[in-house]
Amino acid sequence: MAITSRPRVWHHQEQEEEKNSVIQSKSLELMNKVRFLEKAVEEERLARAALMVELEEERAASASAADEAMAMILRLQADKASLEMEGKQYERMIEEKFAYDEEEMNILKEILFKREREKHFLEKELETYRQSDDDRDDAGDREPIVYDVHVIEDDKNSKMKHDGTAVHKERENDDQMKQMEDVLKDHDSSPSPSS
Repeated sequence: MAITSRPRVWHHQEQEEEKNSVIQSKSLELMNKVRFLEKAVEEERLARAALMVELEEERAASASAADEAMAMILRLQADKASLEMEGKQYERMIEEKFAYDEEEMNILKEILFKREREKHFLEKELETYRQSDDDRDDAGDREPIVYDVHVIEDDKNSKMKHDGTAVHKERENDDQMKQMEDVLKDHDSSPSPSS
């Protein structure tokens, strides 16, 4: 009996050893899988951390670019406002210069008109004197016609000043011109001595 029980014990031991080796191989396999999964998880964690760092860098770069763009927009807006203000100042200066030049032109036209009137009056007066000399030569005894003539001289610089004195002088000159024109009209309308 002892002989039959030994092979069974051996057989039982062999089965136990087989079971143990299978369990060991399975546990080794499981441990390898666990190590593999732990390694994969660690790699994923490192990759995720790297992606997070990269994402933060991208965010920082994006924020910096946005700040730079905003600063450039503000600078361009300030430059545009400055140029618009400068353009308006130039436009205002040109308008003022144009108005000043137009006023100067009107003053010069007025002076020229007055000079032409004076010239015309003096030409008429000269003609009158010539006629009176001719008449005197013809009549001999006639009393000469005497006119009180004042030649008006406009001072350009005083004309350019817009003060009360210049305006007053101008009014006096206008009055004198009207008086001279009235005298001239009276003389022209009176019958000539030769007729």
